Amino acid sequence: MAAGEDPTAKARRVWESVAPRYDRGIEFWERVQFAGGRQWVGSRATGRVLEVAVGTGRNLPCYPAGVRLAGIELSPAMLEIARRHATALGLAVELRVGDAQALPYPDASFDTVTCTLSLCAIPDPVAAVREMARVLRPGGRLLLLLFALFLGYVAVRERHRDPSTTGPSTSGPTTTGPTLTGPSPFVVTGPFDRGRPRSGWPAVGLAVVALVGLVVGAAMTSIGTEGILEEFEIQGALFGAIIATLVLTFEDVLLTVRPARRGAVDIGLANVVGSVVFGVTGKLGIILLAGGSIVVDDDVLSWHLPVLVGMTALAAYFLWTRRLRRWHGYLLLALYVAYWVVSFTVFGEAPVEAD
Repeated sequence: MAAGEDPTAKARRVWESVAPRYDRGIEFWERVQFAGGRQWVGSRATGRVLEVAVGTGRNLPCYPAGVRLAGIELSPAMLEIARRHATALGLAVELRVGDAQALPYPDASFDTVTCTLSLCAIPDPVAAVREMARVLRPGGRLLLLLFALFLGYVAVRERHRDPSTTGPSTSGPTTTGPTLTGPSPFVVTGPFDRGRPRSGWPAVGLAVVALVGLVVGAAMTSIGTEGILEEFEIQGALFGAIIATLVLTFEDVLLTVRPARRGAVDIGLANVVGSVVFGVTGKLGIILLAGGSIVVDDDVLSWHLPVLVGMTALAAYFLWTRRLRRWHGYLLLALYVAYWVVSFTVFGEAPVEAD
């Protein structure tokens, strides 16, 4: 990317490169996950409809007969595929290239405006939503399909949670720091079971939403990874060992830290050990079953594997001492940062744009 390239121009360039393989890449997930959401949005559209970020036209079959459909898309290549889909479906759709952040339509032009699974890919989503509201007629419908809603719900709930349920428990055994000695600090009367209980369909619904979010996130990660490797010319082994690992384990880190802050250190430590064991057994086994015969890169054998063995051995020694201190944490984090730096400078290009 040229220095100072506009984010919208960059987004257009990325989608132009992804367009030829986009439909093929998400076909499976369309069948098992996305179709229901698209049908839900499409079935509620009425009158004159504008689909923002129409993409390759995956939503076109979902709209009811009788609506007057228009679509706008940033990428000409994606839009050309949408035109072919519309022709194959026998639909008369007004498709045009345009920016969701500055819609080329007058105020109050549409009865329904839709945007599915795309708002997060727009450089300025707030501006895009304002534009959608601007072109929507009074009393019209703005239909968005967003997986971020569940995360928002969790954030709001945590913010308004009773502080008395988030601090360390005052009943049962306590610890003065991260240690493996003594009785377990986790007791059934601790703060974990004082949250607002949920049962029945609400609990099932939240579990389903969480599961869908995980599956969809994995699908989007799979699609995005291919583009990232091409865009920044990062080696596959480097990307998997550094970027993918950090991103995919961030949530796990948060789920581990919270019990530790409440005094249940054993849960966090057990999670660390269990994750390592599963990573080198179950996860590696699944990769081999899914990918078949795999040739290991030289970089993995010469750098990433020795680092894995060395850092695991060091962490195991710290655990073996049965007494963990803050300086252990500083040292381990410093070693991980060093791993990042050496990996990028010696084995691959850093993910930054050249002038």
